[in-house]
Amino acid sequence: MRRIQIEPLARIAGPFDPQLTECQDDEHHAFSSLPTNVLLMSQELLKVETQLKSGAQIVGHEVARIDDQVQILDLGSQNVQEMFAARVAEQLGETDD
Repeated sequence: MRRIQIEPLARIAGPFDPQLTECQDDEHHAFSSLPTNVLLMSQELLKVETQLKSGAQIVGHEVARIDDQVQILDLGSQNVQEMFAARVAEQLGETDD
């Protein structure tokens, strides 16, 4: 029986803070910076994480669905981090001029 692991989900969602309105640095990203579909998915995954931490077990097709969502969230997270890094690099380039 395959089970969902909390660690990958916590690692991916770790830099995101629901109270931020924009990304602040590499470790503090705003959930609102994610695309809407990924944002909704991430909110669902955070509920799943809470359930798992309280001892719930998720099995069967639900595991595969959640695994897929975690992968999508991971890609969305990487995109946000890359966009933030590009924006910082651009701002640093403007200050050098």
